[in-house]
Amino acid sequence: MQFDIIDTTKIALFRSLFRGRENVYARYWTNPAPAKSGYSPVYRLNNQSEPLTDTIVQSHLSGDQTIGIYPLLSDNTTYFLAIDFDKLNWLKESTALLQMASKYTLPGYLERSRSGNGGHVWLFFETNIAAWKARQLGKLLLSEANIFSRKTFDRMFPSQDEHTGKGFGNLIALPLQGKAVMQKNMVFMDDTGEPHPDQWSFLQTCRKISLTLIDVVLRVKPTPTPVTFTKLQEINSHTDEPENSVKTTQTQEVKLIFGNQIFIPELYLPDVLYKFLKSKLNFPNPQFYELERRGYSTWNTPRFL
Repeated sequence: MQFDIIDTTKIALFRSLFRGRENVYARYWTNPAPAKSGYSPVYRLNNQSEPLTDTIVQSHLSGDQTIGIYPLLSDNTTYFLAIDFDKLNWLKESTALLQMASKYTLPGYLERSRSGNGGHVWLFFETNIAAWKARQLGKLLLSEANIFSRKTFDRMFPSQDEHTGKGFGNLIALPLQGKAVMQKNMVFMDDTGEPHPDQWSFLQTCRKISLTLIDVVLRVKPTPTPVTFTKLQEINSHTDEPENSVKTTQTQEVKLIFGNQIFIPELYLPDVLYKFLKSKLNFPNPQFYELERRGYSTWNTPRFL
């Protein structure tokens, strides 16, 4: 797959859609020994974060480096919502989400991830809106599309309603990285999973969502409103410091699934509570360790209950 020469017009178009913090960006790095990789914010020698510039964006689009941006702005607003899907059913569920967004006349766009085994659904806003409102819109669409499990749905960006006061929030990799594009990854696709032949022409057709429309959708399908509460202690083995208070959501309505047990869909759990339950309320499975001790196969036997 070929990619055109990157000029200032294309960079301006790109940055008009994928807008995060301007005063910082993250760079993807790899370390062959030991084998590690990840993203880290870029700092200058004076320990000040390096701002995102057209030159940096061009280097990403050309394939010289891979860049990530921080969607949660310092005033707890965002210019877009991105919903991350991965694993086996990522294309099916991301397409279902796009179809549900279309029912509400919300334009959304699907990008294949860097690995090629997942995707991001992007919704762009005409102006920066409150992050909690963007995330409520995402939760509404996931609920209406009957996507309740995190087995395919991974997370939303921004990943927080409000800053904790530490760091810059979660980052998301920018699409259209030059080398990945050659492998048909980090590109925008149609509803059959095929990349659009001209990515730049496609980006020119992307529409942004007004705050008015978002408010209308959230009024038609009521969603939780933000309240302030003290977060559970940060799930981090390296610190015992409690988090500052942040905004989350609460509602008097809780959805349950009744079967041989009662299930609460993970989608309806606040992120911090979901992390707490996954981290702190997993109990060791004695059967697993007994099989392991005896040298038997532990296939299909969970380590934790």
